[in-house]
Amino acid sequence: MALEDNLSGYGTVHLMDWISAPRGQVKSLRGHIQIVDDETGVGFRARGANSANWLARVTGPTQTWHIFGCQIRAITEHEEDAPELVDCCTVT
Repeated sequence: MALEDNLSGYGTVHLMDWISAPRGQVKSLRGHIQIVDDETGVGFRARGANSANWLARVTGPTQTWHIFGCQIRAITEHEEDAPELVDCCTVT
C-alpha cells in the first residue's frame, strides 16, 4: 500500500505547536486531508534527525497547507459539519 493511500478524507490535523493562520494563532487545521510522502508533497527529501518523510496536505476551496509529519500530534477524521474546535482554522 502506498503512503498516500493511508488516509484521504475530511478532518482536523492537530499540531504539536501553535501556527499562524488567517484567524490568528491556532493548533489545528481543518479541511480535506491527504497523507503524502515528502517528495510528492513538496518536491524534496525532508529527512533528518528531527524531520519526517511524510506530510499531511490539508486542502480547502482556495488554499492548500503542507504540514510535515514531525509537526503533527494527531489527525481526526470527521464530517464537514462537525463542530469546530476553538483553536482550529478551517482551510479556505
